[in-house]
Amino acid sequence: MSAYPFKGLPSLTALKTFEAVARLGSAKAASDELFVTPTAISHQLKALEAQLDVLLFVRLSRQLVLTPAGEQLFEAVHMGMQWMHNGVMALQREHHSNSVILTTVPNIATRILIPFLGELPVYAPGVALRLHIAHTLSPLDGLQADVAIRYGSGLWPDVDSTLLFHNRFVVAASPSLGLKKPTDLLKLPLLHMAWPERVLPPITWSAWKQAANEHGELDEWDTEAGVVFSDETHAISAAIAGQGVALVSETVVAQELQSGLLQAPLECGLDGCGSHWVVPKSRANEAKLLAVEAWVTAACAAVMGNVA
Repeated sequence: MSAYPFKGLPSLTALKTFEAVARLGSAKAASDELFVTPTAISHQLKALEAQLDVLLFVRLSRQLVLTPAGEQLFEAVHMGMQWMHNGVMALQREHHSNSVILTTVPNIATRILIPFLGELPVYAPGVALRLHIAHTLSPLDGLQADVAIRYGSGLWPDVDSTLLFHNRFVVAASPSLGLKKPTDLLKLPLLHMAWPERVLPPITWSAWKQAANEHGELDEWDTEAGVVFSDETHAISAAIAGQGVALVSETVVAQELQSGLLQAPLECGLDGCGSHWVVPKSRANEAKLLAVEAWVTAACAAVMGNVA
């Protein structure tokens, strides 16, 4: 019988704990990431140092600093963990080869993708699509998500991005509110979106006021009053119900504008960023992802056809 080739290698748990602490610089941060107690982290580090008979960290009051030996070990362990992670991701993709996880925000999913789901088999036959709907950015690591529709500049590292549509934000309201001119806003309730900090330029009522207040008729308008929503979908629903006026992407509410559920009678709008198809550079030519991209592009084109 051949000898075990990895004799003397510490346990994977100990090495994973060491890698997390070395990368994050804190036992507390590592415990949060690994879902264990700081005490368990401390025990693993002490046991690893005892097994290797090497001091890996200098322990300061609020920080753990790698020694030269610790830096040497971290480089090797981190690289090994990365290789294992990549191997597991590749295996999962191979054994779920027909699955694609698309992540996007709720309003894109609700108003653009879901109405077009019936066309998915036409563009991507055999693909099992999973929609991950959230405001947070999910890593395109093949586990949490494969591809994304993201709002922004399109200039993100390690990905290819393709513009799907530009977003122009207009003042939208139910016809029941009788909105006809900018000064009507002085007596109407405002609906706000709590945009993530990464959204630039800011899409706010104060920004719209600055763009529209050419003659000073809106000087006394309080743009901070009103209800704040964490999800644009809910703000749109409130606007449709006549509960106030909202600043929304003209493309996202194209169907509501066409049907008359909403109206956008004011000329002034705010130019936002684009909504982009985003795919890792290493997977840009993968057939199933190209098929889903074709479906998404067609869905966006169908909505864009409703934008006047």
